[in-house]
Amino acid sequence: NEQNFHIFYYLHDGLMSSDRKAEYHLRPDTAYRYITEYTNKAPDISSISVNRVKFKTIEHCFEIIGFKKEEVSSVYAILVAILQTGNVEFTAKDSGYGGEACVVANQELISIVSELLGLDYVDLLDSLTTTGMVAKGEVIIRDNSVQEAEDARDAMAKALYGRLFSWIVNRISSLLRPGHVTGQNEQFFTIGLLDIFGFENFKTNSFEQLCINIANEQIQYYFNQHIFAWELVRCLDLVLKHCP
Repeated sequence: NEQNFHIFYYLHDGLMSSDRKAEYHLRPDTAYRYITEYTNKAPDISSISVNRVKFKTIEHCFEIIGFKKEEVSSVYAILVAILQTGNVEFTAKDSGYGGEACVVANQELISIVSELLGLDYVDLLDSLTTTGMVAKGEVIIRDNSVQEAEDARDAMAKALYGRLFSWIVNRISSLLRPGHVTGQNEQFFTIGLLDIFGFENFKTNSFEQLCINIANEQIQYYFNQHIFAWELVRCLDLVLKHCP
């Protein structure tokens, strides 16, 4: 019953309550697989109201920081494209060579996603249903099975979100940096933000959960050392230096 990233809920409810939902092809009668709360149960009215307020806050933050309207629209388009991508379904077909192949069952979503991302329809379709391999300098295209296509779909969604997140962080840093080059005697302050991994423990855990939890342990160890152990050593050092 875990939720996905909060921005998807804010975006969904925020755009659904505006006249921009048609621009992003959002429909009130559609349940999006990547936002499980809306797939598994009817959304709570109070939660929708909170999400809409949060969405307005995010829009205000974009404006205050200095994002252009075109940039914000692109951010929304990519996020909605991720939601739409999660609903792409595949059905098996005979490849004609005795192997597995698949086709997209709801190709209208491919059209929507390609429009939102500014991609060619055929290129996007082929990237999900086929895999290209290079052997002896020759590119070989083979069909994906349903499972392989679903994995490619989810991998694409994760990659889109990861790259969008990195771009937003870099853009914020660019917009908030000092407007002039500081001299040797000048100082400016920075704020560093660290998004620490949360521990994951599902009924069925994979290598991904192992990597996340190991990384979390290492970050927690560094934090404890820096905040407690190193500071304690520093305090003891100061006491020894200043005590008669």
